[in-house]
Amino acid sequence: MFCSQCGTKINKNQKFCTNCGYQLKINELSRSKEYSTTYENKNLIDAFKRRQKDKSWGYAFAHLIPFVSIFYAFSRRTITPILIAIAVNFSMGFCVGFLFYLEDDETITNIVTILSFITTPLAVKYGISKARNYAKKRLDEII
Repeated sequence: MFCSQCGTKINKNQKFCTNCGYQLKINELSRSKEYSTTYENKNLIDAFKRRQKDKSWGYAFAHLIPFVSIFYAFSRRTITPILIAIAVNFSMGFCVGFLFYLEDDETITNIVTILSFITTPLAVKYGISKARNYAKKRLDEII
């Protein structure tokens, strides 16, 4: 078992943390082994908490900049937004390319480029919200 405030290992029968003095609640004392093994992986919990802060459109639009999506994936420990954006852009490009494969027009290329600039932030925002919901569910289980 671990203290939910500082992460110090505690015994099951302790009422206070020996390191920080936090008064342990009854339900914290009865947490399963899953909690203690998950808490040891503090980086994952921190990534889940960082995902909860991603409520605005900033990162969604920032994914248009190269390598921002890779930074986001490593810092938040999720690839969901990247995968959804790739799938949406690939399917959109395939459909447009298939419908207009006979046309070799620069206008169609410009339309596809503009559509990708519109759909990428929308797809990433959807992926971020899915990752946030998953992280919220996991944090509720852990903490």
